[in-house]
Amino acid sequence: MPILFLPEHELWIAGPYGANHATAGTFAFKRELLAQSKYDENLEFAEEKSFLKNYTIPMVQLDPNQAILCIAHNANTFEKRKLKQDGRNPKFNQIQPAKAQSTLAVIWPIISHYEALLSKKEMAAAPSKQLLSITPDKRPFLQIIIPLYNQSKYIERCLESIAQQQDCRFAVTVIDDASKDDSYEIARQFAQGDTRFHVYKSIINGGPLHNIVRCINNSKATDNDVIVCVDGDDQLVGNDSLSIVADTYMATRCWLTYGSFITSHGARRGGAYDRRTIRDNLFRVAPWYASHLKTFRYSLWSKLSDADLRDDEGHYFQAALDLAFMLPMLELAGQRQAYIPDVLYIWNVDNAQSISQQKRELQHRDAHIIRNRKRYLPVPE
Repeated sequence: MPILFLPEHELWIAGPYGANHATAGTFAFKRELLAQSKYDENLEFAEEKSFLKNYTIPMVQLDPNQAILCIAHNANTFEKRKLKQDGRNPKFNQIQPAKAQSTLAVIWPIISHYEALLSKKEMAAAPSKQLLSITPDKRPFLQIIIPLYNQSKYIERCLESIAQQQDCRFAVTVIDDASKDDSYEIARQFAQGDTRFHVYKSIINGGPLHNIVRCINNSKATDNDVIVCVDGDDQLVGNDSLSIVADTYMATRCWLTYGSFITSHGARRGGAYDRRTIRDNLFRVAPWYASHLKTFRYSLWSKLSDADLRDDEGHYFQAALDLAFMLPMLELAGQRQAYIPDVLYIWNVDNAQSISQQKRELQHRDAHIIRNRKRYLPVPE
């Protein structure tokens, strides 16, 4: 049976044992078996032995790699760390880290989700530990970048959704791309008196990716800061979206996240990359998932080549910009990425001025160019 130890992120294998040995978590049987066997109500763990009559009941054993992952953590009824600490059990061995990487990459969403649940459980049980582990100053600092062009109808709602975020530390940079409406004035007025918000206006229209690059490179972010990309016509959900992002980085030690969102019509979107895509670095040929809410460590961003953010004429991509910077960083992050299943973001599909509405042909062209660029290799851990 494979066993994942948390928070160590170690994989161990228990067994193989006898031909009729299995764990209760994988049992499947016909009800006729209950006529001759039953569970011992007095056992709190290792109930398999009595149920299988000292492992004498014949069975077909499933491939454990296709059947079960046992997760060992501090709340187990039996502390499995005793097995690995013993060091003398020939039936209990660690999978060497180099060989375990592909498996860990596959189950990373499980690890992320499970550690988040354990964190919440521990914090509820130990308020003093909660104060120590989740106060805002312990979470990563979030640098929120909002490119803006002719979004006077939506920008205030966008900024309000960010201003109400709780239990996190962040700064917001709004860059107006020479809008022809009063987007800049609305954003500037909203930001007055709130030192977390900074609003700038570009003299020329350079496109959203050009402004994202400028803002990030001028942000004075540290390597551990997290960059969060929000479009000026969209908004965050509730008041805990950013704290969920920060908690995910703390729980998983990831370098990049992407997630689930709903459209302004209420349709839910999002999903995680599969095992083969992550293991074999196939992001450029796989369906696109790394969408809202897009976040990444500044240290990951700093490894990008500026040339890969530009089209064949040397201009920053005007469309498909999500792919332009997220595909390379997915490749660089390797298994150090996390899909967030919680809905954190509302994507405005009603904005007729959006790139997806106005530049569809250009979006297809840029996407084709980006997907055919040379892949990055994962950063060694």
